[in-house]
Amino acid sequence: MLHYVNRANLLLLLIKALYI
Repeated sequence: MLHYVNRANLLLLLIKALYI
């Protein structure tokens, strides 16, 4: 479960970076 959360967090960061 933790791995999935970590992956989701990384994906969110990537999307945020793309938005900026």
